[in-house]
Amino acid sequence: MGIRLLNVRLIASNVNGVHGLICDGLDVLVLTKTWHGTVGNNSVRLAMPPGFWYVDYVRQHDLGHGGLIVYFRQDFGYKKFVLPIFVTFETIAIRFSINGYQFILLAIYRPDSMQISSLFFDELVSVLEYLTMLNANILMMGDFNVHVEKVVFLTRSLVPAIFRFWELKYLHVKYSQIIVLLRLRH
Repeated sequence: MGIRLLNVRLIASNVNGVHGLICDGLDVLVLTKTWHGTVGNNSVRLAMPPGFWYVDYVRQHDLGHGGLIVYFRQDFGYKKFVLPIFVTFETIAIRFSINGYQFILLAIYRPDSMQISSLFFDELVSVLEYLTMLNANILMMGDFNVHVEKVVFLTRSLVPAIFRFWELKYLHVKYSQIIVLLRLRH
């Protein structure tokens, strides 16, 4: 399955590029920093090829910034979870069912304008604990905007909370983007 994460920085100026990426064989594309401003934005629909759906998150207090979009194949079973609005990051959680396999995609965007704080970790652990109750593996992807020198701090802060419930199956860090695959411990 082809999954990719991209900080798009304004979908309106990248419609053709996003459309092309999806058409090049992706099954799921997570976009951060979309700046799409409204639900049902025309650029979001134009970037979506036939046979795909999307779920989005629009930043309510600052419509010209932030935002998340997850594009995925129309034949995937899905359920979007209603999560609380967090102070330190934007998020979308979707349970996918693909050929009998289920997992939860947790897409996150933490604005680079905010200082990293203990509240960020508290909120992140909170959403992960909630998803634990759903008894599924989690693919967490996002632009965390954590500078390289702070990755050690991030890891030390999250590891004890995360590994109470999950086994780390995959970790990829590139710049401020982090992709983590967690398998629920039984």
